[in-house]
Amino acid sequence: MLNVIKSELYKTSRRPYPYVVTGVCCSLALAYVVIAALANRGLELSKQLRFESVVFLIIPLLSIGVYFALMAVDIVFSEEYKHLTLRNTLSFGLPRPRVYLGKLLAEFLVALAMLAVILLVALGSGLMLLSPGELSPGA
Repeated sequence: MLNVIKSELYKTSRRPYPYVVTGVCCSLALAYVVIAALANRGLELSKQLRFESVVFLIIPLLSIGVYFALMAVDIVFSEEYKHLTLRNTLSFGLPRPRVYLGKLLAEFLVALAMLAVILLVALGSGLMLLSPGELSPGA
């Protein structure tokens, strides 16, 4: 099972598709933060967007992860269906459940890595470009 996961992660890391998807999502998050930072220039301090506005935007957007699961499936499985190479793996003697479970775990790991990178870019750029608000005394 571990060999199946390693091989899927190796194949996935050699394709440009996950990097392009992650790059597009990171650039959209970075664009939001840069636009918010540029919009803050003309506003008074009490009306400026802060780091919390980035966090409050990201929280509802996490539900988009349900649709990104389909993208993670496509990232891991797309080459198998395009080139019809899944039959080679199965003819080697590996049982189907082991192959599919290995692919599922590889998809999960790819999706977690993409999520971590996107959140790191969004929150990191928000923290660097937008000043954090003041903490309330009760917090």
